[in-house]
Amino acid sequence: MSQITTLKNIFSLPIQAIIDADFMAARKSLEYIREFGFEPGPGKNGEEACFGKLKETSFSYTTTGESGETERRVVKIPTLSLVPLPLLHVDYADFDFSVKVIDSNQQQDKNTLNATLTPVSGDSQNNKNTPHLDANINVKMKVVQSDIPAGLSNLLALMGSNTQNSAIGKFSHQDHLIKLKKDKYVETEFTLLDFKGQPVKNALVKVEFEENCGVLIACNRKRWCSGNAMLTNDEGKIRYIVAYSGNENDKPGTVRTLKFSTEDEVTVIQKLYVE
Repeated sequence: MSQITTLKNIFSLPIQAIIDADFMAARKSLEYIREFGFEPGPGKNGEEACFGKLKETSFSYTTTGESGETERRVVKIPTLSLVPLPLLHVDYADFDFSVKVIDSNQQQDKNTLNATLTPVSGDSQNNKNTPHLDANINVKMKVVQSDIPAGLSNLLALMGSNTQNSAIGKFSHQDHLIKLKKDKYVETEFTLLDFKGQPVKNALVKVEFEENCGVLIACNRKRWCSGNAMLTNDEGKIRYIVAYSGNENDKPGTVRTLKFSTEDEVTVIQKLYVE
């Protein structure tokens, strides 16, 4: 392959390589932020998925409240604010090479200089038989931490303000124990309260119970399956129906249980008594 090219290419290609390297570093940083900071978002028509819900790291602990009672609190912190961000860029690049102009071409009123890279002074004597292997370019590159872009700085500030430290509340059930009869249903409800006793609206509440035990639950005219969650209404309530279709292994006095839980680890057990 010919080693002769235009003088323009000799000078511009190393610069282009540095620009491409800076671009790839920025792209990798963006991928890092997407992976560690956000849940996958929906993509349309094969397009790249957008940023989804912010990822959070949560933990709970117990403390003494203002009234002197022991309460559990939960802390939610955006995950991205806990990890160092790999924001790198090329600080400088120092190219040192020798060039030899071969000839000059004139095309459409433009002069083009053809040139080739030549061995660094002194190397050609050591490699007379293999001059094409001579080192003819030296590169010094320094990579440093970039300044945080204004948009990312605003994002980090917003994540800091989104750190939550809230007390865990409790469930207030209308019926702690429900008596079930075959092919009958019972309407009931519960209210989710915060540590101050105020209703918590639009909170996800998950139910868990033994499958194929004859117990059916419905909420908002939809079947509420074990492992699924429903939202509390503006009053912090969830109204639901419990029905019993019967189970051949159940005898009068058999007790089934429903476990309700929230994302903040508030749990309560409701007992179902088979008559």
